[in-house]
Amino acid sequence: MNNFKNKISIKDSGVVFALSVFGTAVVSLFLSFIIAGIDGFLSDQKALQWVSGLVAQLIIIGCAVGYSIYSKINLPTAVGAKNSLKLWQVALLLVLAFAVLCFMLPVQTFISNLLIKAGLSSPPGIIVDTTGDLVLALVIAAVLPSVCEETLYRGFLCNSFAKPGKKVDFSAVLVSSALFALMHMSPWQTIHPFVLGCIIAIVYLATRSIWAAVILHFTNNALVLLLGYFLKGSFEAFVVANWWWIMIIALAIIVPTLWLFVKKGHITQDATDEVMALRAVDRNKSLSFFTAGGVFCLFMWVFVIIG
Repeated sequence: MNNFKNKISIKDSGVVFALSVFGTAVVSLFLSFIIAGIDGFLSDQKALQWVSGLVAQLIIIGCAVGYSIYSKINLPTAVGAKNSLKLWQVALLLVLAFAVLCFMLPVQTFISNLLIKAGLSSPPGIIVDTTGDLVLALVIAAVLPSVCEETLYRGFLCNSFAKPGKKVDFSAVLVSSALFALMHMSPWQTIHPFVLGCIIAIVYLATRSIWAAVILHFTNNALVLLLGYFLKGSFEAFVVANWWWIMIIALAIIVPTLWLFVKKGHITQDATDEVMALRAVDRNKSLSFFTAGGVFCLFMWVFVIIG
């Protein structure tokens, strides 16, 4: 792979982002037409969730891999898949994921209550009735999103947005996380994905390892599924009832953990005049792709609100 490039440009990210957004929308629309005209397996709500979730993730990773092959990008190297983590980093990531979940549960409950009072109907959650459902949910709603979505939103977007000469470029963190939140196209899934995306992006840029992002994302989603299945909402009720001191403890874990990751991080590229000039040209070329994808996601977000 000597003729493959090891860096992802902003234009590369824009193209893959637009392809994944519109590709998911088109296939989902096509799938809904098929389902509307048949009875049986796919007409079942649970089966529909599995198929829709699987298709969405396959489109995301398919766009990333397909474009990388077409544009001769060494994807594993470019996104940091070859950068391993130390054991202490993995341990901290697991603790960090749990702390973020504890911090966000009261916030998400508050937002959900506001949306319900505003007249919006709560979307159906993932249906997990049996152990088999749980295993399937862990694969489709935890394993696949952690790999597929992180490859796109951290490996491509956040990676390419990050300015040279910095350990962590917070503008890249905010923009990539905003697009990650918009991608969910739902007011119910906006704040949590944005906050989670920011934390994942900080850790990703500090470590330059996609595995840090994958571990955080997977642990967050897996915890939601496991706690919901085994504790039947009692954990969430406990956290919400004792929100103030749990959020304080969670913050006391989150802030120093992120600080430690950033402190241990390192600058991967110098911000030379030539590098910055090339980035400016690249950014201008990518604007139309991000605008098209972002506006579409925002339109769908608003469409959910107005019904």
